Amino acid sequence: MAEEPRVQRIALKELPELLSRLGNKQITKLALIGPYVRLTAGNLPQEFQGHLIYQLSSRLSELPQELLQLEQLTSLNLRSNQVGAEGAQAIAQHLSQLTSLDLWNNQVGDEGAQAIAQHLSQLTSLNLSDNQVGDEGAQAIAQHLSQLTSLDLWNNQVGD
Repeated sequence: MAEEPRVQRIALKELPELLSRLGNKQITKLALIGPYVRLTAGNLPQEFQGHLIYQLSSRLSELPQELLQLEQLTSLNLRSNQVGAEGAQAIAQHLSQLTSLDLWNNQVGDEGAQAIAQHLSQLTSLNLSDNQVGDEGAQAIAQHLSQLTSLDLWNNQVGD
């Protein structure tokens, strides 16, 4: 039986040092979830399987440079932070090996969705729920991300 992933709590000020250490370990699946996400050992969603999971003491509003240096990442979950369009653009430009990206509730908007669509062509799974993505962002995703097998755009401003 597979071991259940453990949620470790971490203060935001400790994050750069942690990420530096993880870079030396060649981690490929990482979750840095915001403080308001309710997770317990018994209710972890399937998408957290195989991830190192850290729950932050406060939301990320800008991405630490050490995160952007984890170029070996194939799966990143930043659920319920506030990285915005600028954070989404940085992820898209620096973490080109990603096949799975979860930015649920991060305020990425059309600009962030377009950057992801243009730069992360290997994505097979993308969650941009609750991000103010509109028609332009959705169209960019449809045009550029042909490898997607899972897409979640719940609670956005995508029209017909």
